[in-house]
Amino acid sequence: MSGSSTTPSKSKVKREEARKKREERKKEEEEKAKRFIFSDNATWLLRFPRAGAISEDYADEKIAMKVKVLSLIRERTSILVLVVYSWGLAADNPLGLGAFILMEFSECASVNHLLKDLNAAVDTRLIRENISDNDIEFLFRQIYCFQLQLFELDFDRISSLPTPKTGFSATIRPLTWKIHDIIQTGGINTFGDRTRGFSTTTEYFEYIIRQDCEQLVRQLNSVAGPYDAENKYPSFKPLASLVPGYVNERHDRGPFKLVCDDLGLANLIVKSDDDFTIVEVVDLEWSYIGPAQLFASAPWNLTDAQPETVAEPVSGSLGDKDPAPLDPIRNV
Repeated sequence: MSGSSTTPSKSKVKREEARKKREERKKEEEEKAKRFIFSDNATWLLRFPRAGAISEDYADEKIAMKVKVLSLIRERTSILVLVVYSWGLAADNPLGLGAFILMEFSECASVNHLLKDLNAAVDTRLIRENISDNDIEFLFRQIYCFQLQLFELDFDRISSLPTPKTGFSATIRPLTWKIHDIIQTGGINTFGDRTRGFSTTTEYFEYIIRQDCEQLVRQLNSVAGPYDAENKYPSFKPLASLVPGYVNERHDRGPFKLVCDDLGLANLIVKSDDDFTIVEVVDLEWSYIGPAQLFASAPWNLTDAQPETVAEPVSGSLGDKDPAPLDPIRNV
């Protein structure tokens, strides 16, 4: 009995370590960066999507959405974000290096680095033990103040971010981390008609499930074999029928909220190892207008992991209906 109970935990640790390494490597590969230090010691950072990691067809949109979300947060909240000095689409870059963004550079430490036990034998999401409860409370109060400010921003439809500030003509259906990953790693475009929007949260979640089903059907290597395919394919129809049970009716037609697929502890910058004051929020990749249920689901800052990697249900979302682990919906 003891052997059977310890083996799964060891394998789970190994899977978790491999997953985190893949996530970190993917993040590093997404963008290239070059730091510029001027004579007055001012430091700027030039960033542009890395070819191969970001689809060439969507690199311009990715940069434009990043610029837009930073300007939106700066204008409508008190959250400190990095200053964007200049940016441009691929056509605007005379060096032929693609879309770019020139922005402020921060040398402070991120929250996930601060909370880690750097001397631990095994990489883990557990907070190091030598941090006081008062420091943890101070840190997380700031995070939830940010969350509350962002939740105050209301939008009337699920879509890409509005673009008056950037002038970039974005289509209605948003460029999410998930759909780009399907395109870039699976070679399957599951957008459908990007000019068609969604009037309700229910419609959007049904669209998310169709993405997974379409990937299963069209991407031949998305399954391990016939047996795997036969088990996965029949699950999508009953899964779609369960969607209404995961949608709070009061929020089905909005207002909709700002959703960031990449907002985790690594995006929060603190003043120093001894001062847990959050001084900046950085790298808000893959942002769009989405259902309030997504915004109110368990945030990354509780687990330092993407929602689809958390095995147990987490309560505390909008109203009395919580988005429990419905994998294709969580992984949006």
